[in-house]
Amino acid sequence: MLNKIKKLWGAFRNLSTYLSFYLTAGTFVFSMVTAYATTLAPWLREQGLNIPFWMFFLVVSLGGIGLLLFEHFVTMPGYFGYWNKNWYEHDNPMRADIEKIAKRQQKIMDKLGLKDD
Repeated sequence: MLNKIKKLWGAFRNLSTYLSFYLTAGTFVFSMVTAYATTLAPWLREQGLNIPFWMFFLVVSLGGIGLLLFEHFVTMPGYFGYWNKNWYEHDNPMRADIEKIAKRQQKIMDKLGLKDD
């Protein structure tokens, strides 16, 4: 019973992280629009600058793309390395299957007189 509760909690956490992406993206877009309209644009006009919204949005979008590239090339490799280590160490049912396959393969290799490279 406890194992089933753990799996349900894991499923909820997993699905809620996917939902949070959409909520965060929507909140970010609305926050940027509000920041531009209520704070940045009036302040820039006082300074004698008039930056159109599309230019502001372009800068924010390019910053977001830069962050996505950082996540892809820096964060994700570390994340997957950490996740794979934990996946292997913490009751992964595939680990037992792989160990059985490795033992069977070793028996076959020994019977055939082959050495593993």
